[in-house]
Amino acid sequence: RLCNSSEPSEAALEANLAIQRYEQQYPAFQDSREYKLIKDITSALEEQNKEHFVNKLQDFDSISRLNPWQTKLFNRVKELFNDEEDLK
Repeated sequence: RLCNSSEPSEAALEANLAIQRYEQQYPAFQDSREYKLIKDITSALEEQNKEHFVNKLQDFDSISRLNPWQTKLFNRVKELFNDEEDLK
């Protein structure tokens, strides 16, 4: 959902709605690292805080490496911050 919009606030809203559905369908999801990451990066989008976004991804990646597909996906989300720098 994060990549379906060109506006950060719209992307964050869509992501929050999807997260709510996932919480209802699978309550244990709320205890996962992935849930925390999605909540954190959605918050960063809402606040337009690129540094927070990058820091949360780096924190996650330091424990569980992001695979190439995830990196590509998060780079697309990062473009919503109007910055051309890619994640490394």
